[in-house]
Amino acid sequence: MVFPRWIGIDIGSYSIKIVEIAKGQGGRFKLLNSIVIPSPSLEDGGEALGARLLKTLEENKISLPMSNLGITSKESIIRYTRIPPVPPWRLKIIMEYEINEMASKTGTEITADYYTLEHASSSSGEQLVLVGMVKNDLLQNKIHGLELAGIHVQKVIPSCIGLYNAYRWLGDWEEDENILVFDIGHENTDMVLLSEGELLFARSLSIGSKAFSKSLASTLGITEDEGEKIKREEGGLLSSSTDPDVYRGLVEGAEQFGSILHTAIGFAKSQLKQSNLEIHKIYLTGGGSKLRGLDKYLEKLLEIPVEPFEYMEALDTSAIKGRGKETLKESFPELTSSIGLALSESPRSISMNLLPHEYQKKFEFRHKTLYMMIAGVVLVVYILLSLIVAVNMRSKAAKTLASVEEERNQTELLLSELRKKKEANQEILRLAKELERRTHGLHYALLLMDFFNQKTPNGVFLKKLDFQSSSLNDQKEPVFEVLLFADNSTLEAPEKIKNLDRLLQNLDFVRTTSLSSGLPTHGNQYELQYRVKIFCK
Repeated sequence: MVFPRWIGIDIGSYSIKIVEIAKGQGGRFKLLNSIVIPSPSLEDGGEALGARLLKTLEENKISLPMSNLGITSKESIIRYTRIPPVPPWRLKIIMEYEINEMASKTGTEITADYYTLEHASSSSGEQLVLVGMVKNDLLQNKIHGLELAGIHVQKVIPSCIGLYNAYRWLGDWEEDENILVFDIGHENTDMVLLSEGELLFARSLSIGSKAFSKSLASTLGITEDEGEKIKREEGGLLSSSTDPDVYRGLVEGAEQFGSILHTAIGFAKSQLKQSNLEIHKIYLTGGGSKLRGLDKYLEKLLEIPVEPFEYMEALDTSAIKGRGKETLKESFPELTSSIGLALSESPRSISMNLLPHEYQKKFEFRHKTLYMMIAGVVLVVYILLSLIVAVNMRSKAAKTLASVEEERNQTELLLSELRKKKEANQEILRLAKELERRTHGLHYALLLMDFFNQKTPNGVFLKKLDFQSSSLNDQKEPVFEVLLFADNSTLEAPEKIKNLDRLLQNLDFVRTTSLSSGLPTHGNQYELQYRVKIFCK
């Protein structure tokens, strides 16, 4: 059985992390590939990014056609709004209005998406809605660089949502347990608050492990690059094993970092309107979490148990061989966000898409419309070739019949031969009529192709349009078999199919539609076979 491949890309200020994941046997997730390389500058429009990624992919013989790209607080804004209890269609109208209002205030094009935090609703029944926004121009360099490397972005997802999905699938929790997870990057820190595995709050903070490097540079009178090197090679918040001056500089950075985390926790509680919410445990991950002693220092500062997020055993890493296997354990904390971005494609994951609309249209054309157009062209060519064959066969039959009639008048001896040829001609005429009958539905086939090309929603694909039966003489009406392929990752496929069927029945040339079969294929995929009966006017 072939399982889909999911790809997550986290382009940080210090390094680029890429993972490729598939769902293996028994439902366990399998890590197929992982890459960690230094981040180039994006000031050249993404040219250096594209060149570095292309070289890395070629060296590792890896193909990454489609991916989910993560973004942090540098490119995006996460905000919260409370909405009275309303049905989903009304909520959509309200959120579209609020998003348009926010867009008009920014003075630039933005892309936004939202997610209702059902488990964070207040006692009054108000819905807490997480809204993600991004200014489109801040993404252009990254997306352009990825496209230069042959990587097409299908979704842009806030990295804090990726962090939630990583813990949702790979972490542990207990009943009535509230957990905080911090993913500490170089310049940003993502945080998520969960209750019994469900998301309550997510945010991206504009501080990371760079704060420790800056603090060391200030304390020791050195450059930030030198401070970064000392932090990585000698740094630690264990006073017994660290140079006193280095320890003093790191402590100053840790106090600043811890203060911001404490403020962020308070902000989360205020958004949830639960000032007395108890946090039972904090997990640390990300490259910045590898600073020795950071977990124990933050535990003392925040007065909450803190420990590393260890999830390597939850993944099947058997596909990683050789040197990659040796370095994988060391790089695992850095891969958390990219792993979560890939797992955003798994059913029941939270997925927001901030990919600008122009790129969404390109993606849909490349992976949906283009295939339908090709299928339409193939169908038309097949029908035209059938018509040409039918015309040629009828022409040949007419010539043969005239020749046989002329020869019959010459001799009685050729009469028997003439009868044989006449029978052959009758068979040719029968085949010609059969071809004419089969082409009777061409007009309706083209109308159906145009309908599915325009009306098929995202996540639903036309896999096959097959002409079944028709008759020119006994007035039987054309019947088509339609095979649809549905992606149910957001659990919206049944509603989309219903709406599509309703639109199909409203066509003036469609008499009836009926579901022949609906079969699950793999994961969240479904095949649905419809029979469409045409009303001949």
